[in-house]
Amino acid sequence: MIPLCGGLARQAGLEFPDPRSVPSTRAAHALLGLAKKPDVKNPLIERIYQAYFRGRKDIGQVKILIDLASAFEIPSDPVQAALSDPRLEETLEARRGDARRRGFLGLPGFVYRGKNYFGAPSRDARERIRVWTEEETP
Repeated sequence: MIPLCGGLARQAGLEFPDPRSVPSTRAAHALLGLAKKPDVKNPLIERIYQAYFRGRKDIGQVKILIDLASAFEIPSDPVQAALSDPRLEETLEARRGDARRRGFLGLPGFVYRGKNYFGAPSRDARERIRVWTEEETP
């Protein structure tokens, strides 16, 4: 997957350094479970990607994730608690199963109005989705 992404990035004129290693994203997914609001979650996802792909950080390390979360005012205690919760693996596996049933084979992806979308939406697209969602909320 990394060579494919790197090739696509180069075609688009973007720098995409090969990561030195591929860490487990289990802890990052647990952290994202704490960020409920899209205006926090989506920028946090972007920051995690930047840390991994551009900063070459090991996003499997709890300390790095706590540092990233602090920029979004997510306190370290809930992050530590979420990562040490014995039900974490069960929760993550349930989410993976749900994603597979919806047709997602990888990340990132999201569902809007019953349709699957792959890839990270642009800031403009996220804003449109936020506005649409607010308009539909009674």
